[in-house]
Amino acid sequence: MPGFFLEMGAPDSLSIEEAARILIRHIAKGITETQIAPYEGARFIGYKIVNTVWPNQQHPLLVFNGLASDYEDCESYSDRPDKRRQEIDQEIVNRAGALLTQ
Repeated sequence: MPGFFLEMGAPDSLSIEEAARILIRHIAKGITETQIAPYEGARFIGYKIVNTVWPNQQHPLLVFNGLASDYEDCESYSDRPDKRRQEIDQEIVNRAGALLTQ
């Protein structure tokens, strides 16, 4: 099991997928409650969890990778990067909220 799961106290009896789902829901809740910045949460979900647990798969949570990547790159493709980042942040919050209702 990746170290960040163990650091958070995930029991060894959980599968890596179960631990990932719990952690993703925890981060999504933090995003919707403004305890975690949307970009930082999306980046962790996408880059750390999804890429580690479900590499090379077309996983539905890859949307967080895309949103984090868009946030990072919007300077190069948007004439109003600050406004675009606000839109991306809102999309991340919306996706996190939808994740919690599943």
